[in-house]
Amino acid sequence: MSAKFSDRHLVLSYSTDSVDFMDGTKNGDIINMKLWDECYFVINKTTGATGTAEFRVHASTDITSTSTTGIGTIYYRSCKTSDTNSVMSAWASATSSGFVMSAGAFECWEIMVRAQDIPSGSNYIWLNSTEISNSPCGGAVTALLAGPSYGRDISDNVLI
Repeated sequence: MSAKFSDRHLVLSYSTDSVDFMDGTKNGDIINMKLWDECYFVINKTTGATGTAEFRVHASTDITSTSTTGIGTIYYRSCKTSDTNSVMSAWASATSSGFVMSAGAFECWEIMVRAQDIPSGSNYIWLNSTEISNSPCGGAVTALLAGPSYGRDISDNVLI
C-alpha cells in the first residue's frame, strides 16, 4: 500500500506493527530507487526498553535480495523520550556495516539513503535488521521516497 501526499513524495507501507519487529534477521521489501533521489526509513519503536538491533541498507542490480554488502554511506538520527521537546538529533553517518539502535522504548529513528550513495548500476535497495539483544520490541517501519527524477506523476509501483 502507498499514499502520495504530493508530487514530490511517496509513502510506502513497509512493515506492519509487530510484537517483536526486530526478532532475528529481517530483510524488508525491495524498493526501486531508479526514479527517486532519496529514501527515508522511519522506524517507530513503541515497546521494549532493552532490545537492540543493527540496521543496514543493502543495494542490488536486480530484484533479488542476494547482496550482503551494505550501501557505503547512510545517514540516521533519532528522537527518544528522554530528548528535550522530542526533537530529532543531528544526522550521523554510518558505513556499510550500519548502526546499532540503542535500547529504549518510545523512540523514533530515521534512516536516509541518497541515490548518489547507492553503487552505480544498483537501483534496488532494502532495509536489513539483525537483532543484537534478544528482547521483544514492538514497532513498525515506514518508507518514504522523496525527490522524484521527473516533475510529473510517477508510478506507485516501486515496491518489488
